[in-house]
Amino acid sequence: MGIAETLTWSDLRVRVLERDGHRCTIGWLLGGECEQTLDVDHLVPRSEGGPDDENNLITVCHRHHPMREAIRRELMHRRGWRRCPHRPGTHRYPEGKAACERQLNRDLLGTAISERS
Repeated sequence: MGIAETLTWSDLRVRVLERDGHRCTIGWLLGGECEQTLDVDHLVPRSEGGPDDENNLITVCHRHHPMREAIRRELMHRRGWRRCPHRPGTHRYPEGKAACERQLNRDLLGTAISERS
């Protein structure tokens, strides 16, 4: 059982806020005024299979939240949202394929962010 499975959302939110220094990640990366109200948001949305996991969460203020979503969608469109490249049946459990796809897409986001720096 992973740590995310044992934490409540409230506990996980506190951990992510602390990890990100209680500051908006988009404001930190791109600059600009931030609002005081911070959200903890999924990089890969839950509706697209994103987990409630610290590696899939980001701190973002209310002002930058729409920008974060626009950036994510544009990156996925331009870079090509990738699916697991392995043959069907390669992963022993359905969660393995989903984890593989999440890692590929986290790598895409990380590459795009590092290219900006």
